[in-house]
Amino acid sequence: MCLAEALLGIPDNATRDILIRDKISSGDWRSHIRQSASLFVNVAACGLLITGKLVASHHET
Repeated sequence: MCLAEALLGIPDNATRDILIRDKISSGDWRSHIRQSASLFVNVAACGLLITGKLVASHHET
């Protein structure tokens, strides 16, 4: 929710992309995998982990 609220106050797309890249790539998503009984939560954590790695590698190039 904090990310969604922060995005509401950003006027341009480039700054939004930088914020999303920063927050998603720096998260410790691996620690959230298998920590919930909910399949949806575990799949979402896996998705964030993969997305974070893709966004971080895209940022480096």
